[in-house]
Amino acid sequence: MEVHHHPDLHHKPKPWKEYFLGFLMIFLAVTLGFFAENIREHYVEKNKEIKTIASFKKELQKDTARLNSLINVYMPAHNFWTDSAITLINANNLKGNEKIIFKIITNATAWRLYSTPEIALNILKNSGYFNLIENTELKTEILEYDGILKNYSNYSNFISVVQHTVDTSTLSFFKLNDIVNSIGKQYQASLKDGQFFIADKDIPDDIIFKTYDKTVFLAFASRLEQITQLLNDMNAQYHLIQDQELKLLKSINKEYPE
Repeated sequence: MEVHHHPDLHHKPKPWKEYFLGFLMIFLAVTLGFFAENIREHYVEKNKEIKTIASFKKELQKDTARLNSLINVYMPAHNFWTDSAITLINANNLKGNEKIIFKIITNATAWRLYSTPEIALNILKNSGYFNLIENTELKTEILEYDGILKNYSNYSNFISVVQHTVDTSTLSFFKLNDIVNSIGKQYQASLKDGQFFIADKDIPDDIIFKTYDKTVFLAFASRLEQITQLLNDMNAQYHLIQDQELKLLKSINKEYPE
């Protein structure tokens, strides 16, 4: 008679060390994955922060050049044309001096308005990258710069309204067709040197005025003098903005060396 041996179906329990080792391996895998994802996200965010700062830096560099042109080229030229216009209106006969008076008044009212560079700044403020900047001094400088630009924008809106009243007042003695033609000449001049000043060759020799009433021209001269005073006040704002931009560029170069 054969004897059949039945297999032992009862498994021996694993040692507790094996369970602990398995748990530890899973825990380490999850933890390392978590840290790896955090590192990856931090790298991506830091890379975006650096790119945004680089864009902001380029914007600042371009703007300091624009402000330099306004401060050192446009404003001295504007003051020259304004002084010349007021002097001519007060001291000379209008008849016989139409061409020179038209040129000087047109150049004195060739406004160059400054628009603030807020594209990269707004991206930096609104994207969340601003909070990634670790240097608190740099963050403070950026906020101060933003405040300066806002103050300028409010003042600039007021200046634009005053400039418009000066422009429309020229219609009291210049013919509309002559003004329209001069605008085209101003645009052509701006393509050459960035300035909107016309020359003698841009004005017809037979130009005449709608009126030769000296009081009309004197009233205009008074408005022109007032707007020039405001523009020179604005020039102080240009200096303030430029100084803050140069300060920012220095801090950015220190915090984000290329």
